[in-house]
Amino acid sequence: MLRMMPGLAAGSVPTGWLFASGKVSWDLAEALAEADPRNAQARTDLSLCVRKLGNVVRNTSPEEAIVLYRRSQALTSALLANAPANTDFRRYQALNSMGLAAPLASLKRYGEALRNLLSSREALEELRAQDREN
Repeated sequence: MLRMMPGLAAGSVPTGWLFASGKVSWDLAEALAEADPRNAQARTDLSLCVRKLGNVVRNTSPEEAIVLYRRSQALTSALLANAPANTDFRRYQALNSMGLAAPLASLKRYGEALRNLLSSREALEELRAQDREN
């Protein structure tokens, strides 16, 4: 589909298009999560969509990225409250913290950025120690 867009170099994707398409995914994931608040898969999908939108805007709109990463962290924290041993949720939370560090650093909030990076590293090292294949 992208190859058919005039003026778009092969393999390139405009950030605005990515954000708009991600926002549609987010809206759908949010609707599914709200339809059944006990559905862990729907809440997981929503958290992942929100984090991915943070990834898209972290260099161009760091303030917005921070809001998105924190929303994803809150969603993942709720999932972890019900399944604290779930390695996927723990990994997602580590990735949220890692992603959050970049926009914090770009806003010169270096202490917060470093805390997030160290938290992410610690969580990922724990996961690696538990499962060397993962």
